[in-house]
Amino acid sequence: MKTEERDLRLELLNSLLTTPHRKLEQVTELHQLMVELDPIFYGHLAVWYENHGDVRDHKEVFLGHLLTSNLTEHRDAGFVMLQKFPPYQVARVVDFMKQQRNKVPRSARTAVRRYLKTREKTPALFDRAALRGRKAMKHLYASLHIKPSARADAVLFKDNPPEGSLAWILKQLAKTETAAEQAQLIVEHKIPYTIAIGAVRSVTPTVLVALINSMTPQEVINNLKSLQGRGAMEHPQVKELIEAKLEEAQTSDRVSAFKAQVAAEAAQLDTQTLAKLKQVTNEQV
Repeated sequence: MKTEERDLRLELLNSLLTTPHRKLEQVTELHQLMVELDPIFYGHLAVWYENHGDVRDHKEVFLGHLLTSNLTEHRDAGFVMLQKFPPYQVARVVDFMKQQRNKVPRSARTAVRRYLKTREKTPALFDRAALRGRKAMKHLYASLHIKPSARADAVLFKDNPPEGSLAWILKQLAKTETAAEQAQLIVEHKIPYTIAIGAVRSVTPTVLVALINSMTPQEVINNLKSLQGRGAMEHPQVKELIEAKLEEAQTSDRVSAFKAQVAAEAAQLDTQTLAKLKQVTNEQV
């Protein structure tokens, strides 16, 4: 391996230790150079980072470069990888290609079309994606001029979701009067915390228990500060549930040590909970 090639690879690997905080232009130039000069290594690294990396910004930059690469193998890999991304990241990748790569190739447009149409064919999958990423989904349809199905149009653009859809259930949640009924809807339909919290009229311990039971350990970690701000730590039963989720996080292979550390720094937690959160970080590193 030539010295220049080795140094370039090391520079790219070192860049993965940084956190761009949405300033993707800080790492774009290096990625562009690498994909042109060492495309085989770049393709392998992109796939590896998708499976093992933690920083979303880097994943988006990798995918944006694969989808706009001159190599068919890169574009094919990007096509497959994009199908697994959540809507908000797909939207970011599209914007990245437009702003930083100055193009959205036909193959990339086809990948996004496949992404949307696959979800349209499975109402449960579409509803979940639209519930978590409504703004991003609308952006994808509009910015790439993709015509939505009648059902997708009703959910996203007409604000007239069909009865039984998750968007319709969310409207019922907002109308529900009692905490018990709210909790039942949250548990039965697995309504995400970030969505449900904006729909319920008041956040009671009953509602908090329903929400936390429906959350993954990672979601609990991500929303610790919000949970604390809504009084979750003041109720013994609710606090016990949170601590149980943190204990579960210690052995979960879907929990990020980096995010646990960020949560620990952001939230003003009591000593016991903070110790459990730090244990998550230690076990995951």
